[in-house]
Amino acid sequence: MGINKDNNDVISTSGKRQIYEKYDDINDINSLEVDLDTILNQYKKNLSQIIDDKRYVKIAVAGRMNHGKSSLLNSLIGDNIFKVQDIRETTANSRYELFEDVLLVDTPGLDANINDDAIANVAYESSNIILFVHNYNVGDFHKGELEALKRIADFHNSEAFSDRFILVLTGKDAVTDQNDRELIKLKLLKDIKQFCGLQNFPIFEVSNTTFMKGKSENKEKLITYSGIPTLLEYITSKIEELKLLRTKQTIEKIRNIQSIAIHLFNEILQNKTVNLDSELIDADKLYEEYKTLITKEILDLNNKYKYLKQEREELKLLRKSMNNINTKKGGFITFLLGGGPSKYIYYKYIVPEMGECTWSGCSAPLSKSLIDLDEMRKDALSTYPSSVILSSRYKDKEVLILKTKLSSKKLEVKKLNYEFNSYQERLYNKYINDLIIQHSNFVVTKSKLLVGNFLDNLSDIKKYIYGDALKLQNEVEYIKSWITDVDNFSDMTIKLLEGLE
Repeated sequence: MGINKDNNDVISTSGKRQIYEKYDDINDINSLEVDLDTILNQYKKNLSQIIDDKRYVKIAVAGRMNHGKSSLLNSLIGDNIFKVQDIRETTANSRYELFEDVLLVDTPGLDANINDDAIANVAYESSNIILFVHNYNVGDFHKGELEALKRIADFHNSEAFSDRFILVLTGKDAVTDQNDRELIKLKLLKDIKQFCGLQNFPIFEVSNTTFMKGKSENKEKLITYSGIPTLLEYITSKIEELKLLRTKQTIEKIRNIQSIAIHLFNEILQNKTVNLDSELIDADKLYEEYKTLITKEILDLNNKYKYLKQEREELKLLRKSMNNINTKKGGFITFLLGGGPSKYIYYKYIVPEMGECTWSGCSAPLSKSLIDLDEMRKDALSTYPSSVILSSRYKDKEVLILKTKLSSKKLEVKKLNYEFNSYQERLYNKYINDLIIQHSNFVVTKSKLLVGNFLDNLSDIKKYIYGDALKLQNEVEYIKSWITDVDNFSDMTIKLLEGLE
């Protein structure tokens, strides 16, 4: 899928890339693929971290600076491993193996600065238990604490987070009155429920100072009063419980990053789909306009040419008839060679002007319904057409009629020829200068405008007009393949995890 181009990556879109890149103008820098790669890279990075996190039960300690985080960690360990300062000391997530496969993670203080918060967020998101530390002596929560707690809860799915969240109130020796501590505690619980929606989670009151003093002086009562043994006992029981739930939590995390990746892919897909719909509407409209206009113009041109060709033939037949009349032959030879106009010319041009049939072969008035000019025209265009011997009585008048018709037909054909050439030239210039036709494989020549299958070339215009839509369509299908691969790979990973249990 473009993540590792040098080897066979587990997540792969198979042949989809080749189909897509076929329609990409600049394959070396493909903005869509860069976006998809970015999403998938983050998914794979998160997945790798989740699988790595499964090896340990992680306990992250969160809280503002000077609320006793590091002191609490030292108490849980029973040694001064973590630095305790009044200034910002922890700038990275420090880890300590409390038990086998159990890590304690000290995070930078909340709201120390933006970079520290980002570092701490990594630990919060990957931890199985959150110890949230607040000092009794401070009283109410700071707004930043509640915002951080809400953010942490969102990392872990708020509904299930209460079972993994432990509120640790330090400095109980500084507020000696039990009633005062209860009032502070009630206000803290109210704020957490109201701001974060969390409730029914364990709360422990501890004194790190008292614990360390009891440990150094070997005084069991001080150690017990410190509350540290009780907290540690609860954490130990929770660890055993969580070890059994690690696969379930890991699957939840995989589903979460899967959902995020799919959501981001779908955002890109939605934008592409909207653009595709718009592009198809525009392409449909534009192609229909081109198809309708070009079809009409080419049909008009061919009809003009067809009519011009017909009238040229008509002129030729008139000339031939005049030539036959002017041929000086006589008797039977003249009859055989056709010494008069063709029957077609006679019946179409002379009879209407004369008002009657005057040649010797016409013994009786003919009904118009019995005169088939189409058949007569076919005969006139044949090699040996039937002709008419003009009567000497009407010959001069009939010849004059033919001369007039011939002269008129010459002018008509000349006009038609000019109109046809002008129209052909106009279409040719229009088509060769049209930007869409120029960018398509639509080759235009004057002679090709009259080719019978010329309109088949509309497919080249259609291919160009729908080019952007076709590319978007391939991009849409391409993105879908990435979504399918992330779904399949997530399912496969989960099945492998479940099989290991």
